[in-house]
Amino acid sequence: MNEVDYLCNTEDGSLLVVPYSVNGSDIPKEIFLGQNYPNPVKSNSEIYFGLNRKSDVDISIYNLKGQLVETVIHGSFDPGYHSVRYSVENLPNGIYFYKMSVDGVDKEINKMIILK
Repeated sequence: MNEVDYLCNTEDGSLLVVPYSVNGSDIPKEIFLGQNYPNPVKSNSEIYFGLNRKSDVDISIYNLKGQLVETVIHGSFDPGYHSVRYSVENLPNGIYFYKMSVDGVDKEINKMIILK
């Protein structure tokens, strides 16, 4: 099994290196939630995530008070790299957080800035 790296942009513009294995397909070695792009967001943004096994995934948006604003995705996903396009047209400018839960367990939280 070969190991290579997958690069994700982070909020500060640096790159996050995420290792994954290559067995004829691209499967991450670890579950991860990437930084949305673009950030700050004007209208739409892509949220990236990777799974190393078939999993039930929830990605939800929260405001600064920790209140749930919206659930972006809720469903079962196969192993691999995924992205979802998220529209912020109904949200006011501000700082938000998006959280990924996998199989009912909170995994990661990232920050999203909305500037229209």
